Amino acid sequence: MDKGKCCGCSPQFVREFVQGCIKCSFFDERIFESFGALTSAGIQRRYVRMFNSCSKIRIILEYWLLDNGDEKDVPASVLNKLDFKNLPCTENPVKSTENPNKSTRNTQSRVNKSKLNHSKGKEKNLQNTAPATVPENYYKEKSKIKLIHPTLDEVRIFCKERGSPIDPEKFFKHYDYNGWLSGSGYPVRNWKSKVIDWENSQWP
Repeated sequence: MDKGKCCGCSPQFVREFVQGCIKCSFFDERIFESFGALTSAGIQRRYVRMFNSCSKIRIILEYWLLDNGDEKDVPASVLNKLDFKNLPCTENPVKSTENPNKSTRNTQSRVNKSKLNHSKGKEKNLQNTAPATVPENYYKEKSKIKLIHPTLDEVRIFCKERGSPIDPEKFFKHYDYNGWLSGSGYPVRNWKSKVIDWENSQWP
């Protein structure tokens, strides 16, 4: 956030702008609070469609908001191209306790060769590593922990703030009756995004 100064904006302005975007559901609040990343279901839908011509579409698993079984989220032509990767683990740097003044040129050379060989071996291991796959029931189990169903009043307030043309009561009853599951049977993880979907498709 402090880098906002580089574009002539104060950090406070950037924070307020981002929070405003989150409030309007331009960005997903849970992902931002958990990882500090700015994304949304709508951004991800456009992203996978934009790179449909690629053989692989790299996705960070922890940021993923779409339902793989929902054609509106992930078209069948894209599904097999998704290459899920987990966020890399942060490793503590190895601190050397050796006195650099006692090192000799030959020792330094051996160390450099050792590092080079280790680096090459690491690259081979990375190349041979299979891409991360989505575990069975990953989305359902994750949604059980994170999902919070809205009340009818919350839906009404959100629709009013957006000036939404949809009927909030009809929207609420539709998903509440179905146990807040999408058409493909996946839990609705971002109900605000579904409101926007209804607006865009002018349904029901």
